Amino acid sequence: MIRPLLIAAGGATTLLVALLMAELWARWTYGTALPAPIQPNEVELPAELVEPDLVLGRRFRANASKLIESAHGEFVALYQINDIHLRGYGLVDPGSRPPYVIVLGDSFVEGWGVMSDSIFVKEIERRLRKMEDMHYRTRLFNAGMTGYGAAQSYLLGRQLIESLDPDVVVFVYTSLMPVADHRFLAGAEIDAEGLALRAASANESPASTAQETRFILDRSTLFKVLRIKWEARTAREAVEPGDPKTDLFAATRGTRETIARLHQHSLKHVAALAAMAKARGLPFIFIHIPLPHQVSTDEWANGRAAYRFEARDYAAPDIEVVEAFCTRLELDCIMAAPLLRKLAERSSSPVYFRYDHTLTTIGHHALADHLLNKIAAALRKTREN
Repeated sequence: MIRPLLIAAGGATTLLVALLMAELWARWTYGTALPAPIQPNEVELPAELVEPDLVLGRRFRANASKLIESAHGEFVALYQINDIHLRGYGLVDPGSRPPYVIVLGDSFVEGWGVMSDSIFVKEIERRLRKMEDMHYRTRLFNAGMTGYGAAQSYLLGRQLIESLDPDVVVFVYTSLMPVADHRFLAGAEIDAEGLALRAASANESPASTAQETRFILDRSTLFKVLRIKWEARTAREAVEPGDPKTDLFAATRGTRETIARLHQHSLKHVAALAAMAKARGLPFIFIHIPLPHQVSTDEWANGRAAYRFEARDYAAPDIEVVEAFCTRLELDCIMAAPLLRKLAERSSSPVYFRYDHTLTTIGHHALADHLLNKIAAALRKTREN
């Protein structure tokens, strides 16, 4: 009788010692800086920068500022929001003013992870002001916001066209937008043509799929690390490629038919905004930016693991869908995929972040090079008219 008890006590003691040693190792290894999990990450803005909006669902808070730091050590970026709820500095010029260009889009326009002065919107503005035949105070407005789809960009574009009376409208489209629209339009008020009129009465940012559960063992560094790794694995396994409910990149993988259906509502909102600009005689420039897995097998390594992408070349049927849309509507379209693919081949620096799916400063500068003359030509056209 005593022998089994001694064996059990010895086993329990050994287990406790092992756990204690593991806990000490975890504290020595991580301290208070717990590992950043490799899991699906729908980039979220800090609450200090965002406020609810009856039409858009959410928007930037006017005159707010916040320093954002990557959990994966990739960037530190200061966000400054101006008086008209857009990322950037400075007041809007009253009365007589220089030429205005509004640039609509999602995190790629907003410049997630990039300092304001390095975003392609700001770089183009600087270069335009140095051109001899351009107004020295030409201004580009960064009307991008993380998490926006084409529907919210359409609604914001309508507001800015009315309030700013711009000279040129630029719409930057990515294949993240159909999933954002799938979620936004599910509760939004829609008109007879299927276009968004306003957000749902209680529209909130999509809730995270991760459940926040408190445990007594939360004081244990070892337990926290194990829980982080387990929840990250569970979140990765929950991604169903091609399903907009779980896959942020659903509009890029699947058959051409399923992808075309996902893009349908987004492109309808682009077409409506283009028609509004045309009715006002405004040049409308449409730009498509590819996602990192469509550019290079070397880009976005950690993000690939999080969203269950393999390290291989992926077909881009969504780009074909967008090209067909541009041809059908005879839009002035710029497809940035060839540019960014060539850049990824020759650049020793990453074009996209390793974890987040947006462009680095290298990618933004390349876009500025690519778009400068197109926007300059559009401004000249408005001046001639």
